[in-house]
Amino acid sequence: MREILRLLLISGEISSASGLFSRTRPDTIGRGGNIVVQAQDLRVNENAVISTQTDSAFSGGDIQIAADRIFLTNGGQLLASSSDSGEAGNINITARDEIVISGRDENYALQVQDAIEREGLGFIGDLRRILNREGEDGSAPSGIFLQSLGEGIDAGAAGSLTIAAAGEDVSLILSDGAEINAETVSTTGGNLTFSDLDLLLLRGGSSITAEADVAGRTGDGGNIIFDMPSGIILATPTENNDIVANAFEGDGGNIEILSRSIIGLEARETRTLGSDISASSAFGSNGQIRLQTLNIDPDQGLVAQAPAFVDQSRFVDRRCLVDSRQGRSSFVITGTGGISPSPRDVVRSESAGLVDFGSADESSDNYSLDIYSLRDNSAETVLLDTEADDEVVISTSHEPIVEAQGWERKQNGDIALVVQRLDISLINQMEANAACAQ
Repeated sequence: MREILRLLLISGEISSASGLFSRTRPDTIGRGGNIVVQAQDLRVNENAVISTQTDSAFSGGDIQIAADRIFLTNGGQLLASSSDSGEAGNINITARDEIVISGRDENYALQVQDAIEREGLGFIGDLRRILNREGEDGSAPSGIFLQSLGEGIDAGAAGSLTIAAAGEDVSLILSDGAEINAETVSTTGGNLTFSDLDLLLLRGGSSITAEADVAGRTGDGGNIIFDMPSGIILATPTENNDIVANAFEGDGGNIEILSRSIIGLEARETRTLGSDISASSAFGSNGQIRLQTLNIDPDQGLVAQAPAFVDQSRFVDRRCLVDSRQGRSSFVITGTGGISPSPRDVVRSESAGLVDFGSADESSDNYSLDIYSLRDNSAETVLLDTEADDEVVISTSHEPIVEAQGWERKQNGDIALVVQRLDISLINQMEANAACAQ
């Protein structure tokens, strides 16, 4: 399928064998055909499968998938297997956004048995190995599987899996018992390679394995390689999520991890109920585990602080200090009297400098406003007639502001500033002259 599809959805029951298949039957000649899928979204659900199978001495076909997003859920599988001397095909996946593998079909075995009884197809018992990789409990886990089921030294090798990121921030998520598995019985297990992923997340008993862990068989475990220097490998530590390359009588495979960080997984000699990284063999040689993560030094880039603290007092101008004797600074509190009529004058009382901007005559709709000019020392009284509809009638009178020249006491005892102080002796002289003139 070389067209670029927007959505390829494969879903169905075992009786309808939903999926894409390529198979070489026994006694046939020639290599199996490849399955090529290019799509924006690829969803394989509900026991559906994309499968290449060889039952002959010739190799099975490859599965090649290029998509933005890939979802394998509820028993959906990608499967490349061999049951004879022919080698199983390879699976190559390129993703630009995410790969999500989740869940399993718990009723897979019951569905197979129901199909046999209903359809009377005796060969379904053989096909069940081909159509889905069945778990030990009869369920079909979602996942990617490469299998070599042939026995003896002539058995075909399991294929290899490559998952590569074709964009930034590409994630691979396995959850709820999902699996990526390269399994062999008698020969070398397949290799699993993961390149340039930003995140690998394992949850809910999920696993990535390259095993030959069959009792009485001499197969060797495959190798698992994570080449993701900018990525993070994350697993829930208590949910039995594993990365394993074990064997039984053969040698364990090798596990190489290059990533920025590994969280929740620990390298152990054998598998536990925790989340493990293991490459052991029951009777053969253990494989090697090489973990290379970006060691971030928390002290990197920090500058040592000077042992002596800076004396902040030398940054304060001592001329502003209260006890300074230099006398170069002053601070004057003028109270709440407002600004003075002139910027050069000093406010000396609470009411000094306040200007009365007029008052309203309660018996009239006219308002008066006194306007003072500091520029020419003049005052202007403005009468505003608010009853006028179209315009405001304004009448003004100009009286120059003259500086007081003296003071005098009024009859009630108040002291008043006057423009020119009356000279009493001059007034008496003027009254005497007037009397003489009469």
